[in-house]
Amino acid sequence: MSRVEQTMNYCARLRIPSIFPPLRAPYTGPNACFVAYFASAELGCFRALGWPLPTNTLDLFAEHRVLTNGTLLPNGNGLLGAARRYGIDTIGADEKETMRDLIMAGGPWSATERAAILDYCAIDVDLLRPLLEAMAPGLTITPQRLGHAVWRGRYTGAVATMEHNGVPIDTDTLEAINSNWQSIQEQLIADVDQTYGVYDGRTFKMDRFAAYLAANDIPWPRLDTGRLALDDGNFRNMARS
Repeated sequence: MSRVEQTMNYCARLRIPSIFPPLRAPYTGPNACFVAYFASAELGCFRALGWPLPTNTLDLFAEHRVLTNGTLLPNGNGLLGAARRYGIDTIGADEKETMRDLIMAGGPWSATERAAILDYCAIDVDLLRPLLEAMAPGLTITPQRLGHAVWRGRYTGAVATMEHNGVPIDTDTLEAINSNWQSIQEQLIADVDQTYGVYDGRTFKMDRFAAYLAANDIPWPRLDTGRLALDDGNFRNMARS
């Protein structure tokens, strides 16, 4: 680990900013290769920090998919599944899920939880070394194969950029829709309900819907209570029918 990485790690564990935060990652030069699993997540962090993307990226998730598409994977396509495919020891899936839930909860975290989160992240990073060693023979079998891998890795940088920028929104039209949403709903209901007659104003009436089904000889799933099953799944299935 370089002095820069040591400093960043130290600051992260103390939750304090570096006095002189780096303007770029220390491993993104033209002769370096940035290795990750599902690299768009890490490269999204690059975008958030204002760092330039690595020149060369190797996404082991993409390469794992290239090697295994169309095959049955009992452990899935995640990092743990890829590692187990090569016989690499990993943490348990339950432990990983627990830590992921803790992180996604968004805090605030106790000092113990913060330390556990950083340790968990470090485990994922450490797992990449034996996984890369196991996959390397297949990735370097020809120069073209490695070149294709780097191109796929470069695409993950484009994905991270798209996710960071977000989807362009016509804010004027969105505001007009939000401001008039109730009247839009009422007009849609009025237009559609001309065919079915199952609404009273804005209210869906089950007895009218039942009468419509009976008049048109349409069988409909029912709950154990005998009431019509009106969940979204049943409506989708019946619409297909």
